[in-house]
Amino acid sequence: MERIEDLIDRLKNGTLEQRILAAERLGKVPCPLNLPTLMALVDVLQDPDERLCYQAAKSLVWLVGHQRGLKLLEHENPEVRHGTIWALDELKLRKEQQEWLIPVLLTCLRDEHGAVRAATAYLLGRLGANQALEGLIELLDDDYPLTQMNALDALGQLRNPKAFDALVAHLHPPYAFLAADALGKLGKPEAIYHLLPLLEDSDPTVQGSATLAILKLDQGSCTAELLAHPKEIVRLICARGLSEHIDHHSFSTLRTLGRPITLSPPIGHFKQLIPTIIERLGCETHPMLRSLLVKLLGQLQASQAIPLLSNLLATDHQEEIRADAALALGCMEDSPPLRGVLQRAQAEDPSPHVQTAAQKALERLECLATAATLASNTVSQEIP
Repeated sequence: MERIEDLIDRLKNGTLEQRILAAERLGKVPCPLNLPTLMALVDVLQDPDERLCYQAAKSLVWLVGHQRGLKLLEHENPEVRHGTIWALDELKLRKEQQEWLIPVLLTCLRDEHGAVRAATAYLLGRLGANQALEGLIELLDDDYPLTQMNALDALGQLRNPKAFDALVAHLHPPYAFLAADALGKLGKPEAIYHLLPLLEDSDPTVQGSATLAILKLDQGSCTAELLAHPKEIVRLICARGLSEHIDHHSFSTLRTLGRPITLSPPIGHFKQLIPTIIERLGCETHPMLRSLLVKLLGQLQASQAIPLLSNLLATDHQEEIRADAALALGCMEDSPPLRGVLQRAQAEDPSPHVQTAAQKALERLECLATAATLASNTVSQEIP
């Protein structure tokens, strides 16, 4: 453990990098506050090096807490104010402390220094401060690029429908991808009309953000079009986003008391995509896309895809696709023919990777069957 006296000496007399590191470590020393430490940090707030002032301000806030640290937002040095904002974010304040802090932060949205405005916009978004809505909308046309970016992101974090028109108006370069992402978080399906043209944008980042935003807002019809979109990147991001969405929102297919737990309501409507996924799998050539489509059929428990998946497991030239097909089959309703397909793959496939996947699928089916039997016995014993 470094001594405080040594850190203070290095802060005063070391090289620039040593001084910055000493300033940071002084803010994290696990000991009661002491005047020499505070005075040493205060003394460097006027240093000509911006990074040192920034770090000293952060350390002071860490040491004295948010209430006393807020006074640094009045400091004449913009890097001190900048560091103070980020230190307040890192303190992870409680709800009641956040509510007390927000009115102070609102004034920082008008700070003359762009980095301070940018940091404030970010923090207000993370705090979910709807009081900042109008101020954040004004910052969408700020002359400091990072402030614009953080304001767009913050409006998405707020999820306030009143930001809809402002976000639509900013679906243009250079930050269309952030406006699209924010619109996807508002939950207003009418945004899809404004997002669809971005799929033809020349910037892959914009295409990707628009795709994911549409996926969040859609109830199934547009998603089918995205899966069949002529641009490969749109299809890829849609399939990946859809798979992650299902992973996040769906329940396990393990049975409870003999009854299958079905897909949760937010993603149940994606069942209608199964014919499109099957069709796309028949003509898709991109290896990662094929893998994602196979996984989706398993996630959606697409029993009508069992013949296709069985054929892929038996004949596809890519071992990763065969392994994915085996795992997808393990998500289906158990049956002797299904077990037979997986047992053949486990015994005959030349790839150990595929054999392992088939074994995992069989174990999962066995687990489901055992659980169903136990649940059935329990229910029959409970019936008089």
